[in-house]
Amino acid sequence: MAWAKERSPDSPVVIKSELALENCIDLLDINWNPIIQEAYTIFVAEYQKANKSLPLQNPQRSKAHRLDCAFFNYIAEKILEPQGETIGSIRAVFNEGERIYPRSAIFDRSHIQILIRDLSLIKKSYLIEEDKIN
Repeated sequence: MAWAKERSPDSPVVIKSELALENCIDLLDINWNPIIQEAYTIFVAEYQKANKSLPLQNPQRSKAHRLDCAFFNYIAEKILEPQGETIGSIRAVFNEGERIYPRSAIFDRSHIQILIRDLSLIKKSYLIEEDKIN
């Protein structure tokens, strides 16, 4: 709700959904690390070959994760799906905000973000009223 209020103070909306994380690139699972590293090398090489700059991303100035979005669409569409792997979802942690106390590794705006590429993985959704969140 805090995020919704920041984005739309006059009419914040929160939708709660039940999701199935099938065929998931799960960045909470370290087994994905070697695949991600190899794919990123290929991703960067393709941008260089095309003489294009990588998408800009500066989490301190904007919450737009352009580089992450471009890379994970690339890994799904250009690397995994051509090998017969359908990617239905992607899950990752985003450390944002301020440290909850000095030298803490925990930030006050950290969250898990889930991308659903296959809409059939959204099992149920409903509107959450503001007074029922707090």
